Amino acid sequence: MGVQQRGELVRYDATARQFVPYRKGLSAEMLDYSKDRERVAYITYPEGDLWQSKLDGSARLQLSFAPMQAAVPRWSPDGKRIAFLGRLPGKPWKVYLIPSEGGAPQQLMPEERYENDPSWSPDGNTLAFGTNPETNLPAAIKLLDLRTLQVTTLPGSEGFFSPRWSPDGRYIAAIPVKVFSLMLYDLQMQKWSEIAKGVGNPHWSRDGKYIYFSGVYRLRIADLKREQLASVEGGWPLEHSAVRKGRQKTKSHWCCVTWASRRSTLWSGRLRNWKALPSLIKPLAQERVQLFARVQRRMRV
Repeated sequence: MGVQQRGELVRYDATARQFVPYRKGLSAEMLDYSKDRERVAYITYPEGDLWQSKLDGSARLQLSFAPMQAAVPRWSPDGKRIAFLGRLPGKPWKVYLIPSEGGAPQQLMPEERYENDPSWSPDGNTLAFGTNPETNLPAAIKLLDLRTLQVTTLPGSEGFFSPRWSPDGRYIAAIPVKVFSLMLYDLQMQKWSEIAKGVGNPHWSRDGKYIYFSGVYRLRIADLKREQLASVEGGWPLEHSAVRKGRQKTKSHWCCVTWASRRSTLWSGRLRNWKALPSLIKPLAQERVQLFARVQRRMRV
């Protein structure tokens, strides 16, 4: 008798208000959609391999292989490349680049430092990424020019992580490590502004008018109006690290609900009965979008 961790994808039908299977049998997480919405990149769970396929699951292509562990895939704006985090045994997480049709992963920076959260500029020439405070170096947002491989530090970003480049290229959103407020850097004005507090996992809407964050909120950039898009009953979710580091001690299921059209997490948390998830999520009637839920379940084999 043993325990095998598996992931399950389901789609939330906002009209019917119920979950239906999506890509049944695929154990995956960290989905990211190409700009043309034709293909999806994902990480198999628990293997940690990078794959991409058409939305219906056909034309599957494995891009990374053991012993490398992959995470956080990000399609380039032209769909020809995928940036992702990769880690080899005994090495730190690094930003890699790989052709979307397959090839050898390219480690972009040689330094033995932890890197995280790659984010493409709209023109595809630059990657923003964070450096990890686990090292002796302070956290900061770095900009890598892919044409010259020159790395610069985004001014005033010391102590920040989780960069997200706006679709129009004007802003970079980020989060301070110790405060978890939402900071916005205006690349034209070259200054930071705090625009929200209590923020996690920010993602831009495709039109750049909103930033979605903390699972259930969005912030309109024009007037900084904050809206709650869904209610979550039963308390705020636990940290992802409690599961990903293998310290899960209860017979419960880790769930992550994601806006399919906005690449943003709506809600994540731990449930003893994953079938109870639909009663916890109450999307607003005007939000006619599909939701995806990833459920990491403890499967006895």
